[in-house]
Amino acid sequence: MIRKLTKADVRKYKQLRLLALTTDPDAYFATYAEEERRDEWSIATEIAAHAFPFGYFGWFDTDQHLRAYIQIAPAYFAKTNHTADVYNLYVHPEFRRQGIAKELLLQVLSHLRERKSVEILYLSVMQSNSAALHMYERLGFTTVGIKKAAVKLGSQYENEVLLQLEL
Repeated sequence: MIRKLTKADVRKYKQLRLLALTTDPDAYFATYAEEERRDEWSIATEIAAHAFPFGYFGWFDTDQHLRAYIQIAPAYFAKTNHTADVYNLYVHPEFRRQGIAKELLLQVLSHLRERKSVEILYLSVMQSNSAALHMYERLGFTTVGIKKAAVKLGSQYENEVLLQLEL
């Protein structure tokens, strides 16, 4: 089941977010240490910050455990309010390769298309994440740029690929 996360989901979200930063630390700008320090109030405030169709959406298994999430953020300036951004798509490792990421993204795209307020959806992904890049391209996203050496992991640099989808 996919639904918008609420303040009641804070603990489930934080637990899965910390797992994401453990299993796939190179995929995110945040670090485990930074996220671990965040208190539940600040997470709840972030989760509740945006009205539908924006915010955090989660995929729950039959036991109501949060197994995947995605964040859709609106633009902040009047001149860019025809755009939105995808952040933080993550699927628990035991639930990967089942189409959950695609299902989450398609659900969000459906909500955005119904509202007709967003014309362009942006996202970014690390260049080394070929599985995610391939999925986004299959869904119609196109590469619009590369931020070279956007992330530094120790002494290694990672490029960030910027993609967009016209809705």
